[in-house]
Parts: sequence; structure tokens; C-alpha cells
Amino acid sequence: MSDVLKSKFTLQSAANFHENHHKLYDRFFPYSTYHMTQYDYTTWQALTSIEGDEAIRQIAGQPSIAQAVLSRNEIARNPSMRPWLQYQADLRKRSWPRFPKEQSWFWTDTLLQQASDWQSAIFKAKQFPTACEIVDLCSGVGVDTTAFALHQHRVTAIDLDPLACFLAAANLSWHLGIPKNQSDMDFTVGNHQILCNDARSYIPNCTNYVHVDPDRRPDLIRTTQVDLMEPPLSELESLLTRSRGGMIKLAPASQVTSPWNEKTCRLWIGDRRQCRQQLLVWGIDTFSVGTHCAADVSQDHPQSIFAGDPQALSFATTEPEAYLFDFQPSIRAANLTGALANHLNVKSLGDITGYLTGSTAIDHPLVDSYRVIESTGWDEKKVKRLLRGKDIGRLTVKKRGCRQLDPNRLQNSLSSENGSHHAVLLLAEIGRKQVAILAESDNG
Repeated sequence: MSDVLKSKFTLQSAANFHENHHKLYDRFFPYSTYHMTQYDYTTWQALTSIEGDEAIRQIAGQPSIAQAVLSRNEIARNPSMRPWLQYQADLRKRSWPRFPKEQSWFWTDTLLQQASDWQSAIFKAKQFPTACEIVDLCSGVGVDTTAFALHQHRVTAIDLDPLACFLAAANLSWHLGIPKNQSDMDFTVGNHQILCNDARSYIPNCTNYVHVDPDRRPDLIRTTQVDLMEPPLSELESLLTRSRGGMIKLAPASQVTSPWNEKTCRLWIGDRRQCRQQLLVWGIDTFSVGTHCAADVSQDHPQSIFAGDPQALSFATTEPEAYLFDFQPSIRAANLTGALANHLNVKSLGDITGYLTGSTAIDHPLVDSYRVIESTGWDEKKVKRLLRGKDIGRLTVKKRGCRQLDPNRLQNSLSSENGSHHAVLLLAEIGRKQVAILAESDNG
């Protein structure tokens, strides 16, 4: 950051931008070019203190965890701190439900966008051997670092951005309940270290377990291309032979080639009906190299991992049978639809991108099962008559394909206050034909 911008950035300048606090941070702190001034450090110390967190909680509508500080909270009463508190409160609200509402996290807009979801971070922490040492490269705001530490791993986190390191130490300190200590821009929290340094310098000599979250926005534009990440995947190859094992986080749509296809397991993680990230995994017994795996980590589902052949094809049919099955997006992202259909002994309805169908119900943590009531070619008026005849009031609409159909609009237009039953309308494409399948959930 230029000296001119440094001189402009004071607590008073923050107050002057009160009406534009969403853009305030990124205006002055372009990611990976920011260097803390003393003003900045003092501000962030205040924000991450007990008083700062309590003030943020008040604004964000979180329950108090330090009620005693409210009556004497000078940070909350300081007008120049108000835009900073509001900014953190807004980011904290944006983090829900990716992060539990009751937790304390400190963010910047960019670092929140790059962070692993909390459930995904916990899932990853559980896969490493018990109480191992992990080097967390490109650690960002410390979400994965915190999850590793909470699962009794010893962590060394490394990131080039000094503010990311500061916030990682603050977040780790809050979750462990241990004060952070600082030496220059390096921090310790208990037996964990956060180092402000270039991750590239640690790659050649990394012999412990490793987790890497490369920057997928090196030019502030999201990329799925592994050669455009920082560091690019080609610079991480030595980890496959020198480290004990590890994980590299990629975008779900990223494509990889040799040696990664042969020497890692490609694992896709889903949460809350979305595929959140792809991992390249090696040296961890649960995952066999050369395979594809899919997992769901949602809190309301039993955690499950499915492994299969991405080249597998399934039998197809053009008519829905007694049950229809939808499945977690991580299965589709991993190209495991055919493998899952064969594993469950069911068929694809139409092509492999759509629903599955079979004659009996299925109880599987990665599958939603629906009992078919009736199916018909898609015609909105015809479907309305069908719903009235079945006394359907509340309706949930889902689709596979059928791009021109809007499930949200149809859910509103087809639902009725007069009907006494709830049903699910599943829209599918079979060849060039659009089909509406009325069903009821078999998952309870």
C-alpha cells in the first residue's frame, strides 16, 4: 500500500466512510499488498478484544457472552469505531449459516469469501491421524487452522498477508480460549504458530502432514484453473513425495492432470445442498489414491463418504418407477452418479445428469428418496388440475434440467391454501420431453 494511502488511513477516516463501510476495507486493503500501520494494528486489537467482540455481537444480534463488559464498553461508545464494528457485524451475519451463529469470528470481505465452511473444516480435521502435526499453508483467516487445533492436532499456519495472520491468531485464540502472543508479525497460541511468510519457501522442506488452500483469486477474479492459483499446482508437486500426507483445496470444478490423478484421491465435499470444495488427498488411509470420492458434511445428515469409478455407467429408463431418488451435489461433481446408481441397484431416469429411479425405497445418507404418486408430461394447467384433484396445498418444487422452468415461481403459483396435503413436484427432462412427477418425501 502506498504511503499516501497509509497516511489517509486513520480511525477518523474510518468514521468519515460510515455510509460506505462495505467498501471501506477493500478500498484501502487490496489483498496480499496490505501492510499494517500502527493505527491499523490498534484498531484490529480493539475489534478482536472482549469489548470489541461484545460490541459486534450487539450489532449483529448475537447472544452476549460477556454481559459484564456492556456497561463499561468504551469501544462500543467510541464514534470512530462504529463503522469498523458495523463492518464486522455485517460480515459476521453474512457468514451464517456457513459458520454457527453463536461463534466469534473476525473477517475481511475477501478472507470470508476464501474461507472453508466450518463443517467442511471440521470434516477435514477428522480425517488426519490423531494428534498429528499439520502445516497449514496459505492459511488465510485461520478457519482450517482452528478446526485442526480443536481436534488436537499441532498446527503451524503460514500466510503472506500480515492481516490474515493477525486475524487467524485472533480467531484461534478465541476458539481455544488461550491468549495470543506476538513476535514481530509471527504469533503463537498455545503450542500452535502462525507465521507471516511466503508459503513457497516452506514447500520444498515440508515433511509433516500438510493442508494447502491456494489463492484462487490472485487477480481478484475467481479462477478454477490450477495453473492460475497462487501458488500454482505445479509448484506443489514435491509435497506428494516429501510430506507424510495432506490435502490441497481446489474449486469443485477444477480439473487436474498427472501426477495428481494417479497419486491422490479426488474428494468433493458437499454441505447444505451445495458442493463446497474439491480436495486432492494423499497419505491418509481413508482415501485410496486414483479414486474419486464424495462426502456430505451437513449437520442434519450422518456424515458419509462414497467412493466409486467416475467412468461407471448405469442402466437408464424413460419411465419413473415407484420411487425417485435425488442425491447430494458432491456425487454429481465427482462424476459418481453412475457408480452410485449401480451401488444402489437403481436406474437413471433419462440421462445420467438427472434423477435416479427404482422399485423400492432407499435409506442412504447421500440420497433423498421420494415415493411417486403420479407422473405426467409438463403442462402448467394440467399440473394445477392434478394438484387440486389430489388435494395438494403446500408444494415443494425441484428440478433437474428444464432450464426455462423456475422452481421458485412455480412453487408460489402452484401452491394453494385450500389443499390439505403437502407434496413434492420433481421436474425432469427425459430426452427432449419435460416431465412433472408428483411425489411425497420418503425421508421423514
